Amino acid sequence: MSHDDSDSWGTGPDDWEPPGLGDSRNPEPSGRHGRSGMVVLAATALAVVIATTLGLGAAFGWFGTSAASSPTNVAETAAPPVDAGDEELDPTAPVTPLAVPPTEPQPLGDEAESAEAADVAITAVVKATGEIAQRADGDTDGIELIATGFVQGELQALAEEREQLGYKQVGKATITSVTTRSIDLTATPPTVILDVCIDASAIDVVDENGNSLKDRMYNPGGPVLHTYGAQYIDGFWKIATHEIPDSAPCA
Repeated sequence: MSHDDSDSWGTGPDDWEPPGLGDSRNPEPSGRHGRSGMVVLAATALAVVIATTLGLGAAFGWFGTSAASSPTNVAETAAPPVDAGDEELDPTAPVTPLAVPPTEPQPLGDEAESAEAADVAITAVVKATGEIAQRADGDTDGIELIATGFVQGELQALAEEREQLGYKQVGKATITSVTTRSIDLTATPPTVILDVCIDASAIDVVDENGNSLKDRMYNPGGPVLHTYGAQYIDGFWKIATHEIPDSAPCA
């Protein structure tokens, strides 16, 4: 199955230190469903993970392999919002929503159905991350349909940073596998933890003048492991936590 992802998969400029992401829980795997697909990753943000100053820079094109830190620390290192006095914004300019697949609230299913729904959600988040990094226009409209909490803030910070720097992603990353690490449908909210391997070796990032920054991007030489937490909220499975385990290889 093919998927368009973003650069948040761990191949960002090596002078960007990816912060940790989300929940550091590491329960024993309860199930597995493999899946290969192309994903448009956001080169300096989700790459090896999704973060530039947020941790996205090493996530997708930037997917790095540093130890995870708390969402609070990530937020503190995120690029500050653009000062309204620095540029004039046209309040009448239309906002183009991200290409998020249409979704409708669904009842909570069994473990197999929940794992599949979480898989769909992470694929959508990876695609959205890539689109954010490619557009670099600061917009994240629609992301709230597939992301919440830390991950939603992570993507919003990525969008702001890319817009300010003028950096755009070129190329695609590949999701090489998705493994269900754990499922807890009795939790509040119900939670699925996924191990996602992402290969961002085909990703490049260019500056506002079109110059490649590839020689400054971290290159792990293969797929990088990302751990995501999906939560069932108001009828939707949304991606809420994100972590890049320290030195954890992909199978």
